Amino acid sequence: MIKKINKYQQIINLGLQPVSNRYNKSSNKECLKTNLTLEQSNETGIIKLKDSKNPIIYKPLVKWIKYNEPEPHLDQFVKTILKKYFYNKKIVVGGISSKDDTTLDRFFKLGHKIWRINEKKDLKISSGSGIETVQHHLGLNKLNHLNKKYNLADLLVVRHIWEHVYNQKEFSNVLKGLIKKDGMIFIEIPDCRKLLKSKDITMIWEEHLYYYTSQTIITSLKQNGFRIISKKVISYPTENSILLCIKPYKKKRNIILNYNSLKKEINLGVNYGKQYQQNKKYLHKLFSEMIEKKKEIVLFGGGHLSLAFIAFYDIYKYISFIIDDDINKKGMFMPGSSIQIKSSNELYNRENVFLLLTVNLTSEKKLIKLIKKKYGNYKIKSIFPLSKYSIFR
Repeated sequence: MIKKINKYQQIINLGLQPVSNRYNKSSNKECLKTNLTLEQSNETGIIKLKDSKNPIIYKPLVKWIKYNEPEPHLDQFVKTILKKYFYNKKIVVGGISSKDDTTLDRFFKLGHKIWRINEKKDLKISSGSGIETVQHHLGLNKLNHLNKKYNLADLLVVRHIWEHVYNQKEFSNVLKGLIKKDGMIFIEIPDCRKLLKSKDITMIWEEHLYYYTSQTIITSLKQNGFRIISKKVISYPTENSILLCIKPYKKKRNIILNYNSLKKEINLGVNYGKQYQQNKKYLHKLFSEMIEKKKEIVLFGGGHLSLAFIAFYDIYKYISFIIDDDINKKGMFMPGSSIQIKSSNELYNRENVFLLLTVNLTSEKKLIKLIKKKYGNYKIKSIFPLSKYSIFR
């Protein structure tokens, strides 16, 4: 009897977790939940959510939620790609979503023709919709309309979408249909290698269906009929950015994987979840002791990373409140909880506070200095394992 080999292995199972954009006006703990289980392909090393549902179900119920992607590298990228691949000729540059706008602006200022798919007019969806809505409506049935309206692109910009895509085959065919015969596609995605190595549990997010490294993204793109023209990794404190220029294969190719590289990727995934239970026990013990000493545990930042930290480690009962000065969030309750988001003014006249930062690592030092000067000499830590102020250090 031939033993069946599992194509995927489970890395970590967090069970049902609240969808991170479901902020509440009341302390009602009921909200949309989704199963968050990470698995890894034994054949490619690619890591993904086990239940890769159509992300349209996670469409925000409010319009003010925004996510910022790193951009300092874009100026140099635009200059390099024009010189290296288009010999500084004037080209047509297309874009898929609002995430591409700042890149398109850079090409426009240099005198190139640009266009971007209009969510409302081209896809018949409300303006300001996120990636989950755009990719849901951007199917092959829209290609004829788009090709008639826009010139085929010499270069198509696709920033921070690939990790969200649930139907990669169809999405790939749409991208191929929007470029000229010898056209090129620029794809940018986050590199999860540092987060996997540091075992940062907040990496997991229902909106990211895939978690790539600089190695596994190449496999994914090749699987979907693309050849790699260039690859560059831009270093950032937590997630690096992977920049790739790709073109469609003219003929179908077999994908040959390097066994040693694959083994490293598999080990990265296997080790990721090993410290989760240990960290969970540590936090519960630490916070229990703090509560006994009448400390208030407060998180600074009311985004999806804060919720991930609270929900995945199941520490709801220890958190007094969340600080966030976003006018849209103040007064709201974190999804699936009775934890309220309050103004930073709440820190005045509080003596026994333990503050946990959930902000970008590059902002931590400056923010800590500001908080201590303005509000008091609080003990401050970060939720991120990679931070020099990490609570896990």
